[in-house]
Amino acid sequence: MAELFDFIRKSLLLSIGAIAFTAEKAQELVDELVEKGEITREQGFSMMKDVVEKGNDARKELRQNIKAEVKKVLDEADIPSRADVRNIEAKLDRLLLMQGRQASPDEGAGEEPAEAV
Repeated sequence: MAELFDFIRKSLLLSIGAIAFTAEKAQELVDELVEKGEITREQGFSMMKDVVEKGNDARKELRQNIKAEVKKVLDEADIPSRADVRNIEAKLDRLLLMQGRQASPDEGAGEEPAEAV
């Protein structure tokens, strides 16, 4: 599982780096075109705004794709969700209350398990 998260982290960093590199190169190109008088500063600003917006859109799409893949992998691995764990905890608390005991935060550390219900 750690390998999956490491892969995702590296992929995200790589894509962000590629987007930043693209924006940097685009800015250099725009500056060069402005210096040569082929475009105005306003046109250059507009071009850079488009590059940044497209980069942000690409980053959002990448995040959505990664999130979908992680969810798919976790579903296939049959790992309980946070909601599943919370439901189990709530059921356990109810069982303990039914036995006339309340679960304390430090209960369970080094103690014998409670009798089965």
